[in-house]
Amino acid sequence: MYRTRKFRNILLEPSERIFCSRDVGGAGRMSKNGGFVNGGAAGETVDGIDSAIVGHYMAFEASDTLHRNAEDFIQRFVYTKQPGSEPQVLLYKVMEDFINECMQVYFVDVGVKAGLSSGSLKVVETTVGVIRKAVGFVLGRVVNKLEPKQMLAVAQHMDRVMLRARGNLSVPAWIAFSLPEEWVTAHFSAHYSLHQTTSAPDVPKLISLYSELADISITEFFETPLQLIGLGPILRKMTDVAIDTARSATRGLLKQIFKNMSREQIGEVLNIFEAMTMSADDVLARTHQSGLGQCMTSSPAPLI
Repeated sequence: MYRTRKFRNILLEPSERIFCSRDVGGAGRMSKNGGFVNGGAAGETVDGIDSAIVGHYMAFEASDTLHRNAEDFIQRFVYTKQPGSEPQVLLYKVMEDFINECMQVYFVDVGVKAGLSSGSLKVVETTVGVIRKAVGFVLGRVVNKLEPKQMLAVAQHMDRVMLRARGNLSVPAWIAFSLPEEWVTAHFSAHYSLHQTTSAPDVPKLISLYSELADISITEFFETPLQLIGLGPILRKMTDVAIDTARSATRGLLKQIFKNMSREQIGEVLNIFEAMTMSADDVLARTHQSGLGQCMTSSPAPLI
């Protein structure tokens, strides 16, 4: 059954892995004492509420291992200023798990849930393998060359994209990236059209939508942190090749998969990603901050 966006948050239980977004933000939020708090800087908290949680997000719940290791790395560089022993080894492990979990959640898991054929799933797994290999090759050469100042930049970015109760490993952490309002609206419209009309799915439009989603995630999770650390020309060239490989492989996969999908399978993919769209209150609730206040919003947050 089609569900309007107003009720979309009931689609997933808190224990489910896949998650996303929030209704537009930026105007401010209600604090626990009833006052309004205008958004602060990324990473800043006001009355215990993470003021970086604004706008729409696509996200997934991190595994316990990724959460623990990422929290350790962030705490070392951002908060305690004590890098400790072998920080490069820890960072590589975090990034490796991070890439693997992204690939699993957004490609493999979606393919399985949508009921793709064994042949199509094989194509998905092969493409995921290509992306993992390209990214892993770069990580292995970049991470070992990083200085403490560069690792601090990575830790600060990691601190922004991992929505959580900082320092509390008992509360789930969500790996998230911001979505432009236009994408959220277009996806909702495609979902509505498929479920409420008899029109054939606009496959080229869907391929474009999900290609854009992949581009945003690659930029936020891979390209941006690499830009922050200021690589030299040789490593920069290597990372550019890996990024281009990831983008082209993803586009090729989407074109190949969608042309062989039934209406029902396309509908299931749309259901999955629409169900991954959440309000800010859900973001806060899933990090156990929901009791601290309500997010008051009025305009779309910029893509960051």
